[in-house]
Amino acid sequence: MTITDDMLSAYLDGELSPEERARVAAALAADPALAARLEALDAATRRFADAICETDAAPMPAGVEDLLRPKADNVVSFRPRKREQPKWAAPAAMAASLLALVVAAGVFSNGPGGANESLLIAAGPVDRASALHRALDRTPSAENAAIGKARISPVATFRIASGDLCREFVA
Repeated sequence: MTITDDMLSAYLDGELSPEERARVAAALAADPALAARLEALDAATRRFADAICETDAAPMPAGVEDLLRPKADNVVSFRPRKREQPKWAAPAAMAASLLALVVAAGVFSNGPGGANESLLIAAGPVDRASALHRALDRTPSAENAAIGKARISPVATFRIASGDLCREFVA
């Protein structure tokens, strides 16, 4: 078993399990070079601890203790401000979604395949049990999914003011 400096440090700090501690102790008894490494680590730890103690014993500069001392005599607690959404935020988000859908439909319908013969725009919740909901739930944006003979392509996903998810898609 190879004894690392981390294991020796853990040995010095008493952080090894009883079995590991026994193995390290046996290795230390059998290997003088390993025992010398342990002594060097112990000496370095003691030097570091002595330096920290000297730092802790040094007096603080004038005024620092006053800055660190809590001043609870003038603390006034305020209720957290509740952020309210304007009443028009949800309809505006819905209108923006609808506009984005119309623009996306216009862009995609006049592509290389020519103009679509009909354009349907719908907004609102989709029944969770429907095939459309399953397709929107499972299809990443910019990929196509088949629903019967129709194909849909989700364009974007975002949260509306109520926190619900909204999917924009082209069919």
